Amino acid sequence: MGIFIETSTNNVTRTAGAIRSYFNKVGGTLGTTGSLQFVFHRKAVFEFPETNIDVDNLTLELIDVGAEDVVQEDGYITVTGEMESFGALTKKLQEMGITPEEAGLSRIPLVFKEIDDETYKSNMKLIDMIEADDDVTKVYHNIQFDERFQDL
Repeated sequence: MGIFIETSTNNVTRTAGAIRSYFNKVGGTLGTTGSLQFVFHRKAVFEFPETNIDVDNLTLELIDVGAEDVVQEDGYITVTGEMESFGALTKKLQEMGITPEEAGLSRIPLVFKEIDDETYKSNMKLIDMIEADDDVTKVYHNIQFDERFQDL
């Protein structure tokens, strides 16, 4: 299982020490820089409400400029593409009069890891500690969500 942490800091030593201490508290270990680059792929991701949009036409238009996937779910449309397509996708959405609520680069897991209840609790505690750190900007993980975790 992998937890990928993005930070923004003026003191790398302090931030690395803090992150290492969070992992130590739950019995985990901190990997080296780049050790998870084969677990997560960096993608362009856009999310916007599905208001009066012809999804089939939208999909065709966006595929032409680099979209890999267009998913319609719970009243929202999520578009993903290669990181290099971010600019072209942004421009195309603007031309179509669509303003995404969320637009950015995200790390998408290539594989998900199933875990037991105890490991899930421990990892969620760790993720909460990491996310509370002021130097942490984003936390990604590849934990497979299971409905039984809903009430944990």
